Amino acid sequence: MSYYCIAIGGTGARCLESLVHLCAMGFGPPTLYILFVDPDEAHANIDRAKILIDQYKTCKESLKFKDSTQLFKTNITYSYDENNKPLYTWTPVKEDKSLCKYFNYYSLPKESQDLCNLLYTEDELNMEWD
Repeated sequence: MSYYCIAIGGTGARCLESLVHLCAMGFGPPTLYILFVDPDEAHANIDRAKILIDQYKTCKESLKFKDSTQLFKTNITYSYDENNKPLYTWTPVKEDKSLCKYFNYYSLPKESQDLCNLLYTEDELNMEWD
C-alpha cells in the first residue's frame, strides 16, 4: 500500500512537519510520498517543510539504524510527475495570472459570474499574481 501526504498551502506544510517528526520517532509508514500544493511556489512554510525533509533524510542516512530500531524507518520521497521527475510543489496556477483569467470569467454563464462577484471584489478578480 502506498501512503501519500498532500500538503495544501502553508497550513498543510505545517501539518506535514508534524508528520515528519512522527516518522522520525518511528510512527510513520514504510514509504511516504509528499506533494505540496500551493499557488505560491515560494511559500515560506513550504520551504521550511522541505528543509525539515532534507534534514530527516540526512539523519536517516547518517545514523543507518537498519532494523535495530523503528526510528527513521520511513522512506520519505517526493511524488513524481508524468516525466518521472520529482514534483516538489504543484500549483494549479501557471500562465493564468488573475482569478478572472483562471475562471475564464467572461465565458461563464451569468449565474456563475454572479457567484464570482459575490465571493470576490472586482479588484480581487483582476489582481495579477506574482
